[in-house]
Amino acid sequence: MKSWKIASLSLAATVLLAACGGTESDTASSADNSGELIVSTFALSEDVIKRDVLDPFSEANDTEITYEVGNSSERFTKLQNNPNSTIDVIELSQANAATGVADGLFEELDETKVPNLAKLVDGAKDAIATSGAPYTMNSIGII
Repeated sequence: MKSWKIASLSLAATVLLAACGGTESDTASSADNSGELIVSTFALSEDVIKRDVLDPFSEANDTEITYEVGNSSERFTKLQNNPNSTIDVIELSQANAATGVADGLFEELDETKVPNLAKLVDGAKDAIATSGAPYTMNSIGII
C-alpha cells in the first residue's frame, strides 16, 4: 500500500475514533468549539489527507477541521504544557502516546462509544491501556 494511503487511513481512523467517542465533559468543552474539530498530526501527504479524509468528514458532519501539523515531540510538548489545549484528536509516536496515557492527558477510550475497538487484534487491544488506540502494528527482526 502506498504511504499516502496508509497516512490517509491512519488519520481517518483517528478522526473517526474522535468523532465516535465523547463524554458529557466533552460535550461541555466542545460547546466552546461548536462545529470545529482540531486535529494534531504528522505533516505527511497533507493535500491527500485533506482531499480524501478531512474534507469529506467535514462535509458529512458539518464540522470545520483545523489541521495542526508537526513532529510528534513538538506537538506532544505543546499539549503537555498547555492545560487549556483545545486539541480534539492527536496522533503521536508510541513513546509520546504512552507518556500521555501514563500522565493522564487523554480521555480513556470507551468500547461502548467506540465499538470498533473490539475488532482490533489482541496486541492492539493490549496497547490501548498503555499508549492509546493503535492504527498500525510493526514487527522488526534481525536478519
